[in-house]
Amino acid sequence: MSLNTLFEVSEISRDEQSVSLQVNGDLTVDTSPQLKKMLNICFNQKLKRIHIMLDGVARMDSSGIATLVDGLRWSRSSDSHFVISGLTEAVYDLFVIAKLDSEFEILTEGSSQ
Repeated sequence: MSLNTLFEVSEISRDEQSVSLQVNGDLTVDTSPQLKKMLNICFNQKLKRIHIMLDGVARMDSSGIATLVDGLRWSRSSDSHFVISGLTEAVYDLFVIAKLDSEFEILTEGSSQ
């Protein structure tokens, strides 16, 4: 069984200006190209807000982080709003260690979407 069958990126909601994507499975070197492809599509559609929900991600490696950093970089260059939410404690700790927690807009429970 391929590792990619354990990973899914699905569109939860969309309107003319925004999209919310749910990520399920480990975000690793094997799976991050799927998320990067979806982000590329979203930015090419000139969406103004992209929300990545990561509550289904238990494990993330440096490739997963790099994919999210790419999304953040793309959003800054296209004047879009890039938001992530639902980080598990382990995933959030990676952002803190990499000193990226202050770079990303990270929604927590109770934050407005």
